[in-house]
Amino acid sequence: MGLLQSIRQAFSEETPYEFSSEELEQMESDKARVIERHPECAVLWETRIDKQYASIMAPQWLRIVKDSVALVNKTKSPDVFFKRYDLIIDYLICLSKLETVISFTPRNPSEDLKRIRDQRIEQTDIFICRAYENTMEAVSKLKTPEGRANKIDTFFAAFEPYTKMMDKQNIDTLQQLKDQMLPVDAGFETL
Repeated sequence: MGLLQSIRQAFSEETPYEFSSEELEQMESDKARVIERHPECAVLWETRIDKQYASIMAPQWLRIVKDSVALVNKTKSPDVFFKRYDLIIDYLICLSKLETVISFTPRNPSEDLKRIRDQRIEQTDIFICRAYENTMEAVSKLKTPEGRANKIDTFFAAFEPYTKMMDKQNIDTLQQLKDQMLPVDAGFETL
């Protein structure tokens, strides 16, 4: 049973629901990360949520999520992609805390949060391929083998700080792209 299903079940059953240790750990991890990165969200865990506060903050957070989704879907920069993907998750967590106070349409932020988390591996692979294609287009315009090799090395090096944020499948995708490169005249070409 997923975390969100467990939460829904907890609020819909007559008998108290016991969260598993894994579910409690995920909730605490989310809370700590969000409060550290976005102190303005701390109030969501500290006090009863005020409807006026929710009505003011929700549109702002929804705009941040919307803008971040647009950037995640277009960027070719690992820095932008990973930071904005985490920002989407953080603010969807905050917005899901507001579901008890205000209504959202067409779906609740908790549903979007689940979908975003479930699609992270796939979306990261799509991003890697988009960034790779952009890099290879730039490489094809370079005149020297050294310039082409440097551009390719820079592409793969840009992902190194984010390997802890990637799944094994994403790292394998990067490795496959790297492995398909063949040395040609001290430069590189794809198969």
